Order: sequence, then C-alpha cells, then structure tokens
Amino acid sequence: MRRRAFAAIAITTIVLAGCSSDERRSLASMPVTTPAAVTTSSSSTTTSTSTTTSTTAAPTTTQPSGLYEPVPGPSLTGDRTDEFAADGPLDNGQYWVTYNGTDSTDAPFVSLYIAYFGEACVEAAAAFNDECFGDLFVTPTPTRDIDDVLISDDALITVADARSTSNYRITFDELRVASTGVPSPVAPDGYTYQPFAFLMTVIDGEIVAFEQFRTS
Repeated sequence: MRRRAFAAIAITTIVLAGCSSDERRSLASMPVTTPAAVTTSSSSTTTSTSTTTSTTAAPTTTQPSGLYEPVPGPSLTGDRTDEFAADGPLDNGQYWVTYNGTDSTDAPFVSLYIAYFGEACVEAAAAFNDECFGDLFVTPTPTRDIDDVLISDDALITVADARSTSNYRITFDELRVASTGVPSPVAPDGYTYQPFAFLMTVIDGEIVAFEQFRTS
C-alpha cells in the first residue's frame, strides 16, 4: 500500500457480476431502492434520523457534469453491501465506506464496512445484540482500510446536503477540497461537507461511483 500523509477527517450483497467498460453504462437501467436518509447503528456508533424510500437509477456516468448539480441519491442493488477480503484487490461490488481524506489525486483513503438494510438490517443487528434503526445497520466488524483503488476518470462522485435530501455531483478534486471544510465558491449557499458514509461501487478494479449517504 502506498504511503501517504492522510488528512484527518471526522468519521463512522449482492455481488456485482464482472462487467466490461461498456456494461458499466447499462447500470442506469437497473431498478433499485434508495434510502434518502438513514440511521447508522452499530455496537460503537448510533445516529438517529427518519427514513424515506424511493426508486432511482443505478450509478451512471451520464449525470450532469457541472459542480454541485443536483443528482439522485445513492443507488443500492440489494439489501446489504458486499463483503470484502481482508487484503488483496476488491471484487466488483458495492461497498459501504467512510472517507478518511487523501493526498492522492486519483485514490481515496477509505475504511470499509458492511451495511444492511430492511429485514437484513434486523437480522444483522440481532447478531451483534443491537437494534436496527432507520432500516440501516453497519456492522463494527469486519473492517478494512484501503487507499489503492483508483477513481475512474468518469466516476459518479456525489456529496449529500445535511439540510435537505439533495445530493450534488462533484469531482474528486472538489471532494478533497470540500472535505477540509472549505468547498469551492460554486457550492450552494450554506453547504458544508459532512462526514457521512459513502456507497462505493467498484468495477474492474476502479471506483465508478462514490455516493454519499445523508444521515442525521
């Protein structure tokens, strides 16, 4: 793993089949269920909020390209995010991660967890003698830190607005800036980056979507 001086940031399955670069673009037609606001609950951290559910498209690289353009919220392909090995490359899949900052221009430093939703949330929480709140439970273990998965040039990168259900599309460069607490002047008035978790979609060894979940 490449050595980096990481910026300190405050933080908390359906496995995708192998896809070619052309097949990535077909994800937009996949019907999925998206929680617009969720509650994180684990044996170590709990955050309370209300939950709403809507249907939206899967990650796509055809969203508006301008900084802070409103876009749909995170897209899920199942009732849990994918499991991951303790080391080695990540398989194609969707992963629940916290963003820890980075000094790289092409790869984030993240911590991976497994998140469960709906009925799967109830079962997972019970296994840890905990409760499912807001249809989301994030297990305290396993976890893994990783910093060598590159961001695709046309990846869908979004941040959530704590004041609403809005997500905004940005670039990885803007994420690096906004996460320090000082977003670009083009950010919506009053917007402040919050260390919410992200849904990270990996295809063929690259991050093709990095979508932030609003929790409050």
